[in-house]
Amino acid sequence: MKLLGIQPVTTPVRSPQNNGMAKSFMKTIKGGRVA
Repeated sequence: MKLLGIQPVTTPVRSPQNNGMAKSFMKTIKGGRVA
């Protein structure tokens, strides 16, 4: 992950912030397509 410049970030489980971060990450990985 360091090679890609990705840093792990921890948040409380099932927090709204965590959910939004996960959705944003998946959107990026899928090339902008919403699941």
